[in-house]
Amino acid sequence: MCRKSSSLVLHSFLLALLLGACLAPTSQPASTTLPLTLGGPESPLEFEARIVRWNKQIDAAAGDPAPLADAFLQRLREYRYVTPATVYWSVSAMRENENRRQSAKNIKPTDFQYPDTISFIAEALQFSDGNPHLRAQLLQLKASALEGESDLQAASDAYGQAAELLVTADVDGDLARIQCFASRGSLEERLGHKTAALQAYSQVLSYAWYQVSDSEKMHEFIDLYEQAGRSTIELNRRDLKALQQLAFIPATLDQLGPPLQAAIKEAQQNKTPTH
Repeated sequence: MCRKSSSLVLHSFLLALLLGACLAPTSQPASTTLPLTLGGPESPLEFEARIVRWNKQIDAAAGDPAPLADAFLQRLREYRYVTPATVYWSVSAMRENENRRQSAKNIKPTDFQYPDTISFIAEALQFSDGNPHLRAQLLQLKASALEGESDLQAASDAYGQAAELLVTADVDGDLARIQCFASRGSLEERLGHKTAALQAYSQVLSYAWYQVSDSEKMHEFIDLYEQAGRSTIELNRRDLKALQQLAFIPATLDQLGPPLQAAIKEAQQNKTPTH
């Protein structure tokens, strides 16, 4: 389950780059450094291009991401728009810096902690009121950092908060919301919270992904649906009545039909009382 949840988080990161008007950077912003005091108004894409280049410099030289973080927060304080890619790369710079420091101390990745990253996100969240997509993306990134610290309940709660903000008719927002529910379901399952996990997975299973016209995004929805379906079967494995009540979309029965029938057969043989 851990690998599945991490994969979903990774998908959420990638999708976050799509939440908003995020076009490919032009060739105009050539500077590879980003002074804290900018000479004039920078467009969102110019700022994004500088953040990306600065991030690469920091990563290559194992440098300090604090100036980059300060520049990002200053732009938020000025209520100037930042692209989803800018948000991702700014948080990534902080997290990768903490990864490097802890690796240098021979700390196992499973024991990594991200206080600087989480503190940075918390400060950024103060300037996200009125911008649900920005706030949702920051909460997703916070959830990922908390999961990296093995604070699974706090991570699940952050995914839940993000999902509540992503109520939109936009398919990209819908995909981000369903990914949040899928990640939350996985975390609650790992915590042994069956009811909470099933509630989160039910949100994934109830989404009408078959109405999505974009074939690539439809396949992403299908993957999430099938993962939620398999987990729902597993969580109900000893509950014959619950298993018999499960009904999946016909297009997914090649994947979900066999494990469902196997679970039903096992429950019938065991004749375990339902709860």
